[in-house]
Amino acid sequence: IARAFRDEGFAIGQDAIEEILCSVENNTQEMKNLVSSLTLYFRAAMPGKKDVTLADISEYAIRTRTEDGSTLFQAIAEGDLPHALQIMKTISETDSGGLQRAFAAVGTRFRLLESYISLVQGGESAQDAAAKASYLSPYPESFSQGGIRKKEIPVFSRAMSVYSLEDVRAIIRYLGRMDTAMK
Repeated sequence: IARAFRDEGFAIGQDAIEEILCSVENNTQEMKNLVSSLTLYFRAAMPGKKDVTLADISEYAIRTRTEDGSTLFQAIAEGDLPHALQIMKTISETDSGGLQRAFAAVGTRFRLLESYISLVQGGESAQDAAAKASYLSPYPESFSQGGIRKKEIPVFSRAMSVYSLEDVRAIIRYLGRMDTAMK
């Protein structure tokens, strides 16, 4: 990501890179598309901008806010089925491949949730469990992925109060079947 930004004439901080990584699946093409969108946005909205910060990425997200896997997971984590269905409808109407990417992101979050619940049930604090939570990525670029950002801990804690570990494991299996069916 840093190299892609450099190639476009920008420098980017590590915290901004981490924000980007949390907003896309570990998929090279998806990351390239996001970097391209971000650099186009910064050139148009912030002429002369050369250093990209976490605040810049957050502003981009607010200004271009769309429903995605993160917003879908948040609705599911809160047990808000009507809102989750509305988000899925919005995604399917605005992006033909969006549901597949959203389900992949939701699957990733549920794998992290499984690890988070296991760690908390094993006696870890919410902060420590968030830092240690991990899952195996299906993408060979980086098999082991992990960590829940501090601002996401409340969402994961809420999900833990809505779903048991057994529920989470059943959801992961279901999402795997749906991913296969959609492909």
